[in-house]
Formats: sequence, structure tokens, C-alpha cells
Amino acid sequence: DFKWKTPSRADYEELLSIPESNIEMCMDEESGVPGIRIKSECNPGVFVFLPCSGHITEHTEYPADGSTVIHRTFNGNYWTRDEADGQNAYMLHFAFKQVETSKDDVSTFSPFSKVLDSGNSLYKFVPSSKTETYTVRPIIRND
Repeated sequence: DFKWKTPSRADYEELLSIPESNIEMCMDEESGVPGIRIKSECNPGVFVFLPCSGHITEHTEYPADGSTVIHRTFNGNYWTRDEADGQNAYMLHFAFKQVETSKDDVSTFSPFSKVLDSGNSLYKFVPSSKTETYTVRPIIRND
């Protein structure tokens, strides 16, 4: 009896309207894919995982102390069924970053942090051409 549809902007807003403490930027434990885990408020242990579906950007620095610092930004792009106009649809976009510092064959990773709107928002809706293509990944649901 499972039915699916492309979520609307309102569907995403409802999903992401829970307390921020229930939304975690993380790597999926099984696949190692980065994304956001949205935990159910009323059913402990139940969650939806939205994997990053956009490209990962990297910027590498080489400080004078001999370390290597890699800044990675992870992007998630998900279509909505809402049209912005005749040629554009709305897309849910989220992004977060992590910094890896390596020195003497030892790497340390910073906690994930938000990057949209000066760190105040995890996601936004943006118009995107209906002809754009994005990597498709499955949404992982645990119940």
C-alpha cells in the first residue's frame, strides 16, 4: 500500500519544521554517504535520511605548520512539485560543511556545520530550471 509522490514545498516545510535538535547533519552509518537525518518526534528510533544529492566541493589549504586543511561542502538538492513559473520549478537545497585537518598521517574532522544564510538556516527553496539534472539517491527510511 506504499504510495509515493514528488513532495511539495509545504511537505518539505512540514518535515523540517520539527525542533532543530531532531535534525542531524551526519554520515549514514551503513553507506558513509553524507546527508541529514530527521528523527521522528513521536516515534523514537524512526527517522528519514536525506542523502546529499549534489556535488561535494573541496578547498585545500597548506598552512606553514606542515598540515593540510580540507574544507568540504556537502549539498543536497531535491525537487518539489511546485512550479516557480512555466520554466522553473522549486528545489529544496541544503548545504553543510566539514573541515578535515591532517598532520603527520593523523586526520581530525570538525563537527558538521550549516553554511546557508550565515549559518542560521539549514535549507532554502530556490527556483531551478526544469531542464536541470541532479544525481539521484534514495531516501532512507527507518521504522
